[in-house]
Amino acid sequence: MILLLCIISASTSIFAQTSRGEVADTTQKADPGMETEEEVFMVVEEMPEFPGGEAAMFKFIADNLEYPAEARENNIQGRVTVQFVIDEKGNITDAKVLSSPSSLLSAAALDVVNSMPQWKPGKQKGKEVSVRYLIPIRFVLGDDSKPKKRKRRK
Repeated sequence: MILLLCIISASTSIFAQTSRGEVADTTQKADPGMETEEEVFMVVEEMPEFPGGEAAMFKFIADNLEYPAEARENNIQGRVTVQFVIDEKGNITDAKVLSSPSSLLSAAALDVVNSMPQWKPGKQKGKEVSVRYLIPIRFVLGDDSKPKKRKRRK
């Protein structure tokens, strides 16, 4: 079966604007139960960046995502939304699935996100900070049941 991977830009998944169109300084604590004062931003002046940019991130996911065999056999498809934090050092932490059609697809999406290389961290007021990020990953099976037409040579 052919795997078709469509990923929607993560940077458009999370944003906040004031009524005047300015980017808001949106923050939240990393975990209310923890005794850390580290803030996790939703939007910052300089958003985190995957090494090589967004296109390189899409390529990394497409090259490293494994469609689970059991999900293929059972024709399980759909979008998995993964949320994670890129910390002030550029490491991915706290990855979790927010929505998914299957635990099989959830596990595959988490595996690829957790295997990403270190990112360029986000910055707020010139300081490297932790930023929450979302990536929707779409699992779609290709239709290889139909015979492919061959081009005739003249």
